[in-house]
Amino acid sequence: MKSILTAMLVALLVSAGATPLVRRFALAIGAVDAPSARRVHTRSTPRLGGIALVAGFFVPLLLLFALNTSVAQMLFGRPRPIAGLVLGSLAVATVGVFDDVRHVAAKYKLLVQLGAATIAFAAGVRIENVQLPIVGGLH
Repeated sequence: MKSILTAMLVALLVSAGATPLVRRFALAIGAVDAPSARRVHTRSTPRLGGIALVAGFFVPLLLLFALNTSVAQMLFGRPRPIAGLVLGSLAVATVGVFDDVRHVAAKYKLLVQLGAATIAFAAGVRIENVQLPIVGGLH
């Protein structure tokens, strides 16, 4: 339990700390969403925020691995699903960065997402149960 709470805290701190850095980087390279009639915002909004989220996901994962915690032993005891999760998520994150900078057509984003899901599924990643507060488990 302590490992999970530590990982959550690290994820929060990394994401929160990386967000202003990523914001400055996005503004510096011009990766912004300009206001228009189709947009709600009234000033340029930096893109690339997904980079901070990806860092908030991978840094705690690497930390758990480096510290060899019980959670890491459970996760990394099955390397194929972890590799599928990592490869699939990196593929989606990469196309997201390209989309934020150069705009990627929806059909190509969908193809990458389908490929990422296929990689994860082939590696053994499954979501068989979702726990919801009050409702309980959904199978």
